[in-house]
Amino acid sequence: MNSNNLELNQGDDFIIAIDVSGSMANTDCPGGLSRFQFALEKTKLFAHEAAKIDTDGVSIYRFGHQITKFSDITEDKLDSTIASAPPNESATLTHEVIAAAYQEHVERKNEQTFLLIITDGSPTDPGAVLSTIAGITQKMKDEKEFRIQFLTVGNIDAPLQNFLTKLDDALPGAKYDIVDVKPLADVAFMAAVAGALND
Repeated sequence: MNSNNLELNQGDDFIIAIDVSGSMANTDCPGGLSRFQFALEKTKLFAHEAAKIDTDGVSIYRFGHQITKFSDITEDKLDSTIASAPPNESATLTHEVIAAAYQEHVERKNEQTFLLIITDGSPTDPGAVLSTIAGITQKMKDEKEFRIQFLTVGNIDAPLQNFLTKLDDALPGAKYDIVDVKPLADVAFMAAVAGALND
């Protein structure tokens, strides 16, 4: 992304999507946490910060071979919602969660939405991710409207890193550059949002 003129506004919408494929149970995160546990701890911090801007709570999506949505979630509700089932799904349908998040953005008529995707593995259908994001950019009124921040968790393999670099730097068919990529362990909430805005 190459935009430096974006600002956060009261009422901006935040959506957090958490990968629940089986590999998210691997324990290679700080403190010996599993990738899913670490993602949940970070999400609690993100939800706390996001609530200062997105006052009705964030939307949380669990995604694997299916998509489960939890609407208007505050920090205190995370354990009883997304943490209620361990990560064990057999696929990573990243394109479907992106499409669902954009549909929520459209239905809620949001001026500006930030989608934070926490994932540890390559999408089951990389081509569909490329075409879904490119298609979204063609519908956007400007580059501020919908932003995607990929946050990688755990030890990331080369194929995923190469794929995400392509999304960030050279997405074919995209009208706007709306994707940024950072390691989850390296960023706080505002740094993640700043990356989505300005990187």
